[in-house]
Amino acid sequence: MLSEHSLWTALALSASLVLAATGACMAATSRLRQYPFFFSYATLQVLRSLIELALRGNSYQSYRIYFGFYWTAEAVIVLLNFAVLYEVARSVLRPYPSLPPWVRALPLHAVGAVAALGIVFASLQTVTDPSWIVARILILETIARFAQATLLLLLFALAAFFRLQWKHLSLGIALGFGLYACVCLAAVAMRGHFGPRQDFIFALINSLAYNCACVIWLAYAFQRESAPVTTKIAPQRAELKLADWNRALGGLLRR
Repeated sequence: MLSEHSLWTALALSASLVLAATGACMAATSRLRQYPFFFSYATLQVLRSLIELALRGNSYQSYRIYFGFYWTAEAVIVLLNFAVLYEVARSVLRPYPSLPPWVRALPLHAVGAVAALGIVFASLQTVTDPSWIVARILILETIARFAQATLLLLLFALAAFFRLQWKHLSLGIALGFGLYACVCLAAVAMRGHFGPRQDFIFALINSLAYNCACVIWLAYAFQRESAPVTTKIAPQRAELKLADWNRALGGLLRR
């Protein structure tokens, strides 16, 4: 029967291998220049998993080192997650210059508002976890995941309302982060209800959701971006058609 240590090792290595394949696929194409934050995220996650596997041990000193490295890396990764989501939003909105500035700034403002409300909510919460540090970190992680889920829902709503076209990889990145954020929120709520007795299930759900997100990213990384349909028309005519489209979109937004 698979031991607990072997289970965590297998899950960590599988996610690292999938992320490494995703990064290699991006490096072989031009999408590395289009999504540098996501490539950095994938690279750092692979390095983090390998370092954590090397730091695991049975002694108290090794546990303290592992504990400090894990939560420090977690804070850096959470911040990088927001950079990746901003990168996705920029990729979706870039081809539409007629969108007003407030639409382009709306995702960032929404995340800031949600984070502020989350901090206020967290300050009013009563901590029942025996470990004060872990409890506060879990509250901060809940705030971060809730802000991520809110940003992704807002991005999907903007894309649907304005009929914006998603690139394959940007959609895959958004779907992966959305799945992981929603599952993490449910797992954190479950841990808050049942307490630290269910830490194993809490960690297992998070790990499985993260592996699913990695598979989604790899699947979309292997898909070729749909090239725009081109027709043999004069450059002046193409510019006029693009200008007409931008004016029409701008008129719709001013209604």
